[in-house]
Amino acid sequence: MNKNQSLGVLIVAALLILSLVSMLFTGNPSTTKNISYSQLITMVKNHEIRAVEIERDTLTAHPVNDEIKPDISLPVNKLQSTPTKLRLKVVIPLNDTSLYSLLEDNGVEITMKNFDDSGSVSGIIKAIAPIFIVIIILIIMGKMMQSGGSQAMGFGK
Repeated sequence: MNKNQSLGVLIVAALLILSLVSMLFTGNPSTTKNISYSQLITMVKNHEIRAVEIERDTLTAHPVNDEIKPDISLPVNKLQSTPTKLRLKVVIPLNDTSLYSLLEDNGVEITMKNFDDSGSVSGIIKAIAPIFIVIIILIIMGKMMQSGGSQAMGFGK
């Protein structure tokens, strides 16, 4: 492998690593606040909740006024200049059918989510697999660079 090919492999590896890092750290910034079940009922009755996401025994509520303004007293950077969204998290009873009728009667949009399997073995494998792929690519690239003709100090042989 000549110098141009090894440089191309390094560039591709760097782009892969940058894309992996950007996927991990980008997203919709949000602030989650835990509230009680009775607070949720009161907020729904006062029409302060516009949408909810229900996942097993956890409900994430999206308030009508969910935008949090950035703090002006802090130095401005990209993270603080973007407004964050407020999310309210509530643990709900599993067999409470009155909650669904209360949400529907007050015009709250209901979204049911699949159970997240991040704690199971398959969830852990899905989370760790990209890291192992990047490590394997780096090991292969290192071996190719050592075995190639890119030995800078090999002129005395």
